[in-house]
Amino acid sequence: MPETLYRAIREAIAKPLDGLTFERCAVELLKDVYPSLRPVEGGNDAGMDGVGELPDGTPFFLVATVQEDAHGNLERNIQSHIDAGGERRTVVFATSRPITGRRWLELNEHLSNEYGVRLAAVHDRADFVDRLYRNAAWRRELLGVPGEARALSRLPATRRPTVEVPVIGRNDEIERLEAIDGDLVVVGKPGIGKTFLLQKLVEADWGLFDDGWSIDQLEDAIRDMEPARVVVDDAHLQGDRLRRLRQLRTQMSASFGIVAVTWPGSAEDVAETLPGAVRFEIGELERGQILSVITEMGIGGPVELQALLVNQAHGRVGLAVTLAYGALTGDLQDIANGDALLRDLVGWYTRTIGPESRYVLGFLALSGERGATLAQAGEALGLTEPHVADLIRGLASGGTLDEAPMANGVAHLRVQPENLRYALVRDVYLSGAGSLPLPRSLESLDAAASAAVPLLGAILRGAELDHEVVRSLIDDGDSEAILAYSHLGPSELQEALERWPESHDEIIREAHRQGIDPPTTLPLLLDAAIGNERPEHSEPDHPLRVIGDHIAKSDGPVTIRETAVEMIDSWLLAGGDVQVGMRALAHVMRPQMRRTSQDPGLGNTITLMEAPLPPDAVAALDGLWDRVLEIVARENGQRVAPLIDALHSWVYPDSLSFGGASFPEAEDAIRRVAPRIITQLADLLAGHAGALHQLRSYGTEVGLEIAVPPEFKILFPDHWAGVADDYEDWERAADSAVVALAEDAKSRSLEAQIELLHGSDEQATAAGISYPRLTPRLAHLLADSNRAPLVWVDELVRLGASPDLVLPFLQRSVEIEAEGAYEALRRLLSDESYSWLASQVVLTHPVGEELTAKAIAGLTAQHKNLIEWLVARGDVAADTIERLLNAPDPLVARDTAVAIAHTRAEVQVSSLSSAGQTRWREVIVASPADEYWYTEVLKRDARLFAEWLRGWFARLHPDPSDDWLLPHSLREGIGGLPLPVRRELIDALPAEVPSFFLQDVATALVGSDASLAEALLEREDLDDLHWTSLRRGPSEAWMERALLAFERGWEPERIVGATVFSENAWAGEESHHWQSAVDAFLQLERNDDERRGTIIDAGVKVFSEMRDRAASREREERVFGSRRRGR
Repeated sequence: MPETLYRAIREAIAKPLDGLTFERCAVELLKDVYPSLRPVEGGNDAGMDGVGELPDGTPFFLVATVQEDAHGNLERNIQSHIDAGGERRTVVFATSRPITGRRWLELNEHLSNEYGVRLAAVHDRADFVDRLYRNAAWRRELLGVPGEARALSRLPATRRPTVEVPVIGRNDEIERLEAIDGDLVVVGKPGIGKTFLLQKLVEADWGLFDDGWSIDQLEDAIRDMEPARVVVDDAHLQGDRLRRLRQLRTQMSASFGIVAVTWPGSAEDVAETLPGAVRFEIGELERGQILSVITEMGIGGPVELQALLVNQAHGRVGLAVTLAYGALTGDLQDIANGDALLRDLVGWYTRTIGPESRYVLGFLALSGERGATLAQAGEALGLTEPHVADLIRGLASGGTLDEAPMANGVAHLRVQPENLRYALVRDVYLSGAGSLPLPRSLESLDAAASAAVPLLGAILRGAELDHEVVRSLIDDGDSEAILAYSHLGPSELQEALERWPESHDEIIREAHRQGIDPPTTLPLLLDAAIGNERPEHSEPDHPLRVIGDHIAKSDGPVTIRETAVEMIDSWLLAGGDVQVGMRALAHVMRPQMRRTSQDPGLGNTITLMEAPLPPDAVAALDGLWDRVLEIVARENGQRVAPLIDALHSWVYPDSLSFGGASFPEAEDAIRRVAPRIITQLADLLAGHAGALHQLRSYGTEVGLEIAVPPEFKILFPDHWAGVADDYEDWERAADSAVVALAEDAKSRSLEAQIELLHGSDEQATAAGISYPRLTPRLAHLLADSNRAPLVWVDELVRLGASPDLVLPFLQRSVEIEAEGAYEALRRLLSDESYSWLASQVVLTHPVGEELTAKAIAGLTAQHKNLIEWLVARGDVAADTIERLLNAPDPLVARDTAVAIAHTRAEVQVSSLSSAGQTRWREVIVASPADEYWYTEVLKRDARLFAEWLRGWFARLHPDPSDDWLLPHSLREGIGGLPLPVRRELIDALPAEVPSFFLQDVATALVGSDASLAEALLEREDLDDLHWTSLRRGPSEAWMERALLAFERGWEPERIVGATVFSENAWAGEESHHWQSAVDAFLQLERNDDERRGTIIDAGVKVFSEMRDRAASREREERVFGSRRRGR
């Protein structure tokens, strides 16, 4: 069955050829690609064998060679061209020798560096084999190979010449296809690599491609060549070709198999035409395999380019080859915006299929994600549906068509990748003269709104279109279209903010990231940051993080920072929050550049590149610091802590790089700036002790002594940095210093003392200093023996002092029964800022019935920590504890009950009166569970635990949503209850409560005990919970329970299905987890018991299916990446 013509061409082209004949042949054959190509003949050709223009109009010259040293010949011709004064700096290389994609890139880089010449394209041996196969005249003249192409061929009719690549990731498919006899329906998405895979099989005499000739010619070819199989590519687009081929086989009494290649959406129709055919699915390659394909094509980097191509390929090897081929001839920007693929692929289609192919692609691109039908394309373009189908067949070879979800039962097609869509819409509909009319195409779509994003993408790539047209197409729920519209420019950004307020924050963030109108977006981001105290490092969408990331990634590190400083200053002058402004300036003045890239394989690893700015940029930032310090001075040094924190990167510039990288020149330049900035900041902050304290450590590092007021240093000493054994000595020394300071302060005026206490604390808060903090100790020392504590209380509250500074004075006023103390308590109990300290004083002092009742009435669950702390310390008397157990807020009563049940509590339950102990038990039973200690309380008393569960059952009945899940520790504790108690609780399970709320409790009550499982199964009113008796398994104990269900008539699948919901977790891949369940079933003993065997077999079946589904999802992730499931 060998296809002798193809083999003869391959053998002949590998032999020595006549160079002049090859030059003429190359010029003629490549006119299909470059219609303007013409020969340059004679002895003075200046290194050129031909000249022409690329599809984009760029002039080029052709170098054609058959020499073994093809690369050397190319260089010599280029040198001759330059020496002769030639002006063309783009070359196309034609050779009868094989050239790999990697060698192509290496050549292009070498020629660019050495000669300033771009290698636009390479046409090597594989390309010329294809071209000579279909050109008999040049085949005879160049190779001396006679014969005509036949209706059967080793080459698919729609094959597009590209760099040769090996088969990757398809060994299993090849083996399976080789083993299948008879008719086949090969199914796979466009561009998945179906035809390429079959071509590799055809090369090994597996079959031949139907080249689309007449049936009579096809019959002659079959008789002469006797193929084992005839492959009909894109069978769904070839009308009744399959039917006629089947009829021909019958008439010939032949035995060849028919292989119909089709897309998933047409597979059923094609299979009906080939009854009895085996269906064979070809799926996507994994991302790592696509990366290997791209690498084989010669794209060895950069990582960003590889990731871009892998993401766009969507696991389809044909599309990956097309993308990589385009990348060989285009720059990164052209690849990113789709222009490289547009020039390369659409130019090829136009030349080989016809100009109408461009319009069909353009219309499908306009349809966006929803896609369009062949009939809609025909209607919009004035073409018949069969003609559109013929065009689609040719277009499918590049892998840029995809089946969209079906609508109304009709197959829809769309263009992939997205960036090609946008470039197509721009060139087909919005490129001036010769563009297709947009309204007619919009009317032909299922929904005109589907064209909104493609049109916006085209506008963002330079197309001109009245924005009102596209705005009218945007659905309010289409966030992608809304964001794209806001990126058109400042006026569109403002309009988007007004028209779609629900998307305000996302619009602002994305616009700023894209650099759309920073004078608008940056102030709005600053506004959004007011009151947002979330840590920026862990919140990528934090408004200030957005500002910082945008600056760090900028290619103009100085200009963007200068502009940002001025915008922040203007915002502050307009009344902006100083704290937010300083936080933003900290981002601006960080001397770092940052880049991130995603690994091109699975896409679940992020590479972070961080480095200090280069020395010239650091020098510019040195000057910019003067402008920042002007702002600090104008704001009187307020809220400067974030800016001081930013000095860390100037004092320790090695922290700016990632992964141990070193940039000594940049780091030295940064270090040289730090002393000046620290000195000037210290001068500006002379009256701000907290800020100076914060600045001091940086000053010490660069050899500067920053003076901090000594009293502030006593109240906020440096962190303990010594060995643990010396800590107590340090603590005693620090406390002694505070005691001495307190004694000295007592001789000062009230105003001076309060300034020392509250003023120091306020300075520390502004500087972000919270530890070590000895101002509460000073407050206690000053309050001790104070004769007018209420004066302090009033003044500190007026100043808004921290509650823990007010507390000792309030306590002192109660202890000495100062006049007005109770009134102060009453007032502070109603003050949201100080109610907790007033409550603390009331609960720990005998202040009378009224205040005690008022304090307890004001307590809520928010006071939980206060209650637990006071009760555990024994500061609350037993009678007050009993009052708390009767608090109006049941959660306060609960927190009190748990606190005194703590094993370390000073007041135990046994210390309460008989009525108090009874009330404690009532509270425990009536309250919802709360964290670990509640479980500990219940576990000590099985009967109390059972009472609590019965109470929980009762609370579930009227409103399950009120308290529907138990803490995990409590569910675990149920299993420790004695069997008789658990049996009683099974009998008490309420039938009127939805089973969802009880399933975990029922599971825990049964545990692994067969008798308890039987008790649950006997509750006919709890049939929705019966499955929980089988939940924990499989194991031998589980099998005992499973047999109980089997004897009650349960189907085996239902029995084993309950174990799917076992309370277990796993690490690693889900499929491995389900495989472990399969293994667990296989390890169970059958014991010659048919019932056990039936259950085991059902378990293996159920979990094998779950394993296979999980494996399919995992492979989908390996194909589309961790963030692109379900494409």
